[in-house]
Amino acid sequence: MKLEKVRLLMVLFSILALVLFPLASGLKNEPLMYGALFCFVLSVLVWFIFYRCPHCRKFLGQSTKTFCPYCKKRL
Repeated sequence: MKLEKVRLLMVLFSILALVLFPLASGLKNEPLMYGALFCFVLSVLVWFIFYRCPHCRKFLGQSTKTFCPYCKKRL
């Protein structure tokens, strides 16, 4: 999966979780709260599993640079 697509998925799941948490809390809706928690967990899993350098496959962590900190190739 391309790095741009991974970043997009992480942002989408995070925004969805941030919207659903207050909504579920205000409505006191338990299934909606579980949906928000599920979106948050998905965002973290996408980050851990897919946020890697396409060249050396090492985890990028919080790096948002245009070059890999390990192999120095362009992301």
